[in-house]
Amino acid sequence: MSKTKNPITFAEGVYIREKTFDNGSSVINIDFNAKDFCNFMKEHVNDKGFVTTTIQKSQKADASRPMYMKLNTFSPKQAAKQALESTNLPF
Repeated sequence: MSKTKNPITFAEGVYIREKTFDNGSSVINIDFNAKDFCNFMKEHVNDKGFVTTTIQKSQKADASRPMYMKLNTFSPKQAAKQALESTNLPF
């Protein structure tokens, strides 16, 4: 059985940049377009009132968007259920 990857849902209205200083330290600056980001949050809020996201470094060497935020839809319970369903158990 082949795994189907879920499409990535990028957080709208989020711009992330990392600034590295000469001494090796760094900061991450995040800008939010309030209207776009609030709409994203409202659209993806779960039943507990949370929106879970992940910040990731871009694989492409794009200086304008070196990092991005995406919706994190991982569910341990759902992953365990799928693992059991895809396993051929002898009982």
